[in-house]
Amino acid sequence: MYSEHAEEIELRKSKIRQRYQGISQDELKVIPAKPVKRPFDGENHQRVAVYARVSTDDPNQTSSYELQKNYYEELVKKHENWELVDIYADEGISGTSLNHREAFVRMIHDCEIGKIDLVITKSVSRFARNVVDCVDYSRKLKALHPPVAILFETEGIYTLDDNSEMQLSFVATLAQEESHAKSQGMNRSIEMRFSRGIFLTPVLLGYDHDEEGNLIINDDEADTVRLIYSMYLSGENCQSIAETLTELNRSTKKENTVWSSAGVYRILKNERYCGDVLAHKTFTPNYLNHKSVVNHKDRPQYYQEDHHEPIIDRSDYIAVQHIMDGAKYGYVRSLPELRALSQGVLKGFVEINPRWRGFTEDDYLSACHSVLTDADYLNPYIKTHHKKGEFDLRDYEVTRSQYFMSSHKIRVSISNRFMKFTSDALEALGHIRYVELFYHPLLELLLVRPSDRNNPHAVHWADVFGDKFRSCQFKGTAFLPVLYQLLQWKEKFRYSVEGFLKEQDGTKVLVFPMGDAVIHFSQDQGKMTAYPKTWKGHFGDLTDAERAKTISVFNPEKDWMLNQSGIVTNPSQFRMQEEEHWKQKSEDLLKKLREKEVVSHGE
Repeated sequence: MYSEHAEEIELRKSKIRQRYQGISQDELKVIPAKPVKRPFDGENHQRVAVYARVSTDDPNQTSSYELQKNYYEELVKKHENWELVDIYADEGISGTSLNHREAFVRMIHDCEIGKIDLVITKSVSRFARNVVDCVDYSRKLKALHPPVAILFETEGIYTLDDNSEMQLSFVATLAQEESHAKSQGMNRSIEMRFSRGIFLTPVLLGYDHDEEGNLIINDDEADTVRLIYSMYLSGENCQSIAETLTELNRSTKKENTVWSSAGVYRILKNERYCGDVLAHKTFTPNYLNHKSVVNHKDRPQYYQEDHHEPIIDRSDYIAVQHIMDGAKYGYVRSLPELRALSQGVLKGFVEINPRWRGFTEDDYLSACHSVLTDADYLNPYIKTHHKKGEFDLRDYEVTRSQYFMSSHKIRVSISNRFMKFTSDALEALGHIRYVELFYHPLLELLLVRPSDRNNPHAVHWADVFGDKFRSCQFKGTAFLPVLYQLLQWKEKFRYSVEGFLKEQDGTKVLVFPMGDAVIHFSQDQGKMTAYPKTWKGHFGDLTDAERAKTISVFNPEKDWMLNQSGIVTNPSQFRMQEEEHWKQKSEDLLKKLREKEVVSHGE
């Protein structure tokens, strides 16, 4: 059986050998292919397009462009069989991207509709410094019927040659890396300038440049800027300000007299109007597409105060920033106020409004310190003494309640965007709908006390459904990131903290020791819970530091003064005139600018 199989295989091989011997050449007629058109062959008529590009629109580069243009016009005239279709030229456009290269795109279109046989360009780097674009467009033109060739003069590459693509890929890669190296060098140069306080000063409404490039105030334009800030501080929004500026025929820096709310917004956010400079607001992560993105601390930034003469007072600029930030979260008051409680056991607690944005962790610490005296720092804890006859557990470990999962606990759940209290917390305060929040950044205590809905700082923490109260999840996207920073929490985790009810003279508050926070997260195994490292090695202790903080603050022998109001402790730069002041200033500026408009029309 094996020998029969071997004979069959040998027979098949023999037939294959016989078939591949072919036939006699005398019996075969060969039809030759058309010869490849060479660009300098005198017999071939060539409709020629020239592509030229200079990488900047600086007037100094105009000579480069003109030289390229004149050279190729003469080159085409030297070849009788060449017909110049057009010179396609892009000025001020980078070669690493095809974005905005209008002449290049138009040339490719003319190739596709059959108007061009040959494209001539100085070098691969002039055509494209992006390897993908360079090879891709070479292939597209070569695949047309009839094919369109590209001649790269410097490299001597003719794309209809069989081996041209390998050469083109290699040279284009070198050109791309050259562009990459230049981009890196430019970025390093800019970084070095910024790190030495040498800033770029682009054109800006309200300013001109002196001979050394420094910003100097343009009085007429500066009045437009002053009006924008005055109107905003008087209660106007960006859209109404834009409409007023358009009515007044005021010009932007680009001499546009039609204003948009976005344009007004950018002026209100620009720190240069208070004399400061923030460098590296944006950066370009990809040198191929040249798209700039906002720098969210992805690159170093550099800030210099008093860099140049301001148009707007710094305190007014800071007030505008806080009003704008607060408006994003529904806070419509003129300026957020940071208040601290200054008496009784609540001394040092700082009021929280979840809609406030702009206050930093340093601001909360400063507010807390501002109401404390030296004596408040000496003995922050009260030692508890065992009294005769009491059940003494000091020699025992008492298991923490956090180790026991139960829904019936006074607890707050916190993410970097939301807060929510349990129904037991609602019940502990007597089923009310609004509360106030306070935080003590030194003792790391969160305090909740009842509030009236008319209180501008009130938090809606519960809703009524029939005869039942249900907890509301409420946003804290303005404040919670600051709380995370104060506690050094990780933004990706959700935390929960168990609290305690404290009561004196019929007034109730809830206190949450934030240092006892438990972390909740999800993994492949399911939902997980993590506990503080300080709990390792023991179940719990009645004299645990975090619990001692809570007990010591609420000393039953003192008057707690739970209903006191806070005092304003805003940082010194938080100074703002009354709204009426800004309304009057806006009216004065409007009158001045309208008079200018009348005079200009009269001329």
